Amino acid sequence: LGELSEKDVMNVLGIVRKEFKIDVQRIYLAGHSMGGGGTLYLGASYPKIWAALAPMSPAAYFSTKKLESLKKIPVMIVTGDKDKLVPVKQVRRWVKEMEELGIEHVYEEIKDGNHITSITNNPEMIGRVFDFFDKHQREKSQ
Repeated sequence: LGELSEKDVMNVLGIVRKEFKIDVQRIYLAGHSMGGGGTLYLGASYPKIWAALAPMSPAAYFSTKKLESLKKIPVMIVTGDKDKLVPVKQVRRWVKEMEELGIEHVYEEIKDGNHITSITNNPEMIGRVFDFFDKHQREKSQ
């Protein structure tokens, strides 16, 4: 299932790049929950594509060692401190690893935030994610 999901995302990206005029220095990836975990995974698996990543409440169940390849990709992680599906302790572990690796990142922990309404149904938070993306583009040498 994971392999097919990865192929789906990369196939859609390929179709979009082929059919539309895309600034290759400004391709971003964001996702919530399993999509947040997928954002980290695909970001690390294809680091030369992405200008920035925004995993939200990332359900990431793979080794943090995969983060090694994100050293040149800015990341914005968002989670709620009351998330019962993806516990904040798990997300903090990823953030700590990013700090140790020197990965440029922004961490937004929403006080009393749960898994859904404080993030994906929050126009202000989604706006901050897009503001984060607006500040970053991929280096041409990558």
